[in-house]
Amino acid sequence: MEDLQRQKIELLKRRADLLSEIQDINDQFREYEERGTVNHLEVSDNWFIRSRDARKHRVRELNQCEIELNDINFRQKQLTRAVDTNLSAVFFKVAEQLLPEEVFNKILAEAQSR
Repeated sequence: MEDLQRQKIELLKRRADLLSEIQDINDQFREYEERGTVNHLEVSDNWFIRSRDARKHRVRELNQCEIELNDINFRQKQLTRAVDTNLSAVFFKVAEQLLPEEVFNKILAEAQSR
């Protein structure tokens, strides 16, 4: 579980970096469009192509980060459910042995009704 949390933190940092890089590229495009330089090709074609390709690459990386984050979230939920199920089983075994039968039956009935 701790390893998943570490991976999640690393991915969240990477995602933030990618979003910042994409925003920077978008800001550059917007700045050049406002000056009219992109439309009039005053900016070198190489810059435009490199920037466009860099943005596409960052977006692909961002999508991959999102997929990995979703996978980690899913695995964390599965682990949490497994732990909850195991704890519930242990609780009921201990409760069955320690509590009077009528009290245990009330608790069991309440749990089953949920």
